[in-house]
Amino acid sequence: MGVLDIFTPKSLEEQRADSVRSGKAVPERSERQRCWDSRDAYYSCLDRSGIVDAETEAGKALKKCREESARFEKECPAAWVPYFKKWRVADMAKKQKIAKLEAMGALPVNMDSGPGSTQKRTE
Repeated sequence: MGVLDIFTPKSLEEQRADSVRSGKAVPERSERQRCWDSRDAYYSCLDRSGIVDAETEAGKALKKCREESARFEKECPAAWVPYFKKWRVADMAKKQKIAKLEAMGALPVNMDSGPGSTQKRTE
């Protein structure tokens, strides 16, 4: 990046990407898909590296998954990045709890007809 880069006008695509990243524009379907794809690639790298929480293990995550992290942060709105990182930790904890309960003999409960359900009740 040179000194004169600040005077070089950005393309419409770059301007749009900046607007989406900053939250000034709502991402379109294709932009959301690119975000999700980059998130999934980042998650795969974290899995291969044995990293659960990319926030508490930030140094290790950056060292092992630098390219995936850069793409993830470039393709996704800035507000989504920490959300996805926290969601990953919560989802993994949930899956571990479910596995532990199933190992203890717990059975899944179907909650399709509870409050807030869109299914009609038959009485």
